[in-house]
Amino acid sequence: MLLWIFVILLIGGIICWIFIDDNGFAFAAMVAGVIGLIVCVPIAIGTHASVDGDLLKFQNYRQSIEYKLNSGLYEDEFGVYDKEIINEIRHYNECVINRQRYIGNFWVGIFNPNDFSELEIIDYDIVPVRDKGR
Repeated sequence: MLLWIFVILLIGGIICWIFIDDNGFAFAAMVAGVIGLIVCVPIAIGTHASVDGDLLKFQNYRQSIEYKLNSGLYEDEFGVYDKEIINEIRHYNECVINRQRYIGNFWVGIFNPNDFSELEIIDYDIVPVRDKGR
């Protein structure tokens, strides 16, 4: 929606410039529209161009967490995991949920590709927790 507001400002400014003699408003609308498009279009192109790398980064991060869980690196003799691995899972889940939250956002949805909807969060139920202080 943010991108479309700038497009509407630009088109509205051009229409006002042609059909209405209010050149001050038309010029201001065209300048705001052009500046907004100059800022928004490269950001949208950049986010969509780098989506494959971002997805690969998330998949590799998830695989490293799953490797740590399966290898028992953070597991003590009772089968309970340290708080450190839980923090990594929490960070991964927060990043994935934040990316997925903006997909359907009315204002900035164009900047977030739908490809992030295929990412899955890591379930906490598979990891018993032990605090290091105890």
